[in-house]
Amino acid sequence: MDFNQSMGPGLNGIYLSATANYNIGSFLSMNVNIGDIKEYTLMSKDEQFSYSFPKNPENNEYKVLATGYMFLLIFAKKLFFFLGDLEAIQYLQYIVHILIVMAIISIMEKRYEKILFFIFYGINPVILYFVNYTFYYFWQVVPSAIFIYYYISKKKINNKIYLITLIFVLIFITRSTILFFLIFFYIWYGYKENWKKSLVNIVIFFSFVYIMNSDIKNPYHAMYVGIGAYENVYNIKLDDDSAFEFFNQKTNKTFNTFAAMDKELYKDYSMVIKEEYFNIFNESYLLLIRNAIYNFFQSYSLGHKVGNLFINYISIIIGVVVLSLLLYTKNFILLFSIGLCSLSFTLYFPPIAAYMYGSYILIVISLIKFIKLFRFKVYS
Repeated sequence: MDFNQSMGPGLNGIYLSATANYNIGSFLSMNVNIGDIKEYTLMSKDEQFSYSFPKNPENNEYKVLATGYMFLLIFAKKLFFFLGDLEAIQYLQYIVHILIVMAIISIMEKRYEKILFFIFYGINPVILYFVNYTFYYFWQVVPSAIFIYYYISKKKINNKIYLITLIFVLIFITRSTILFFLIFFYIWYGYKENWKKSLVNIVIFFSFVYIMNSDIKNPYHAMYVGIGAYENVYNIKLDDDSAFEFFNQKTNKTFNTFAAMDKELYKDYSMVIKEEYFNIFNESYLLLIRNAIYNFFQSYSLGHKVGNLFINYISIIIGVVVLSLLLYTKNFILLFSIGLCSLSFTLYFPPIAAYMYGSYILIVISLIKFIKLFRFKVYS
């Protein structure tokens, strides 16, 4: 399954350059060299995976992307110092995936459940695609895996909740879309074990996040681009360039991923995209509500396939079926956990597979529970 699948070299290059130029004295800063990144984008895929970014004293601070993934890259490079930058993070993802599969299988009671989980999750090509995919999307699965282990094993966490909170902080500053799911985890922990510790850890979590989360928040870019997930009269595509091109035409200024280092330009871009989004909302709020409903049901299914309307409608139908079965079987914990994994963005952005990666392990466990219930009724 490894055929050098990855995010675009421009975005990867920002993180890799920041990793190479990391200075513990400026703990939360990402310092990048644009020249090194541009050279990197000209390399072939094979060259990019085996390449190690050099340290360059001529760098600038980059504050748009979340910092967490940089710390994961630093750890991967320390662990696999003999590999290229992308190869190192890829091998770390291999290890985490294998450990997750082994841990979940170890607590399942029935042999057929272990086999189903291994087939539907452990060696599922869709899952393995993202195990190989070198960007922060993979790491969404860590909180979901911890939750599933806790949910199935029924073992008490006790004081391990403090360690889990530190893990959650790292994953959140890597991928903030998991916020609602993390809050749900603490509520579930409080209900199962200790409300006082749950509240204490919520405070610890948000305190660390407040200190460490230094990325600039601009949801309007994703909100605008998300309109392009389905047919619309505004000619918006599900592509970053769609928003960039609108801004460029509107203002006669040039904005792209690298231009985000210009704080004033980035501020102008955010304001223009925000204004246009709300103009569209005022004109076509029913369109946006329809999109949100489509997104919601797909978050219980295969996810959204960019540019393939047929698959997306199939995904919506499957999502309706899965959601109905969860309601019918009264699996409210799994129902809420799956929905909350994506709720922070499905109101305005489709659950494409990369964004949904943390949900798949929850959906697979739901599927196994449906099969278990069906077997029980048949044998009864």
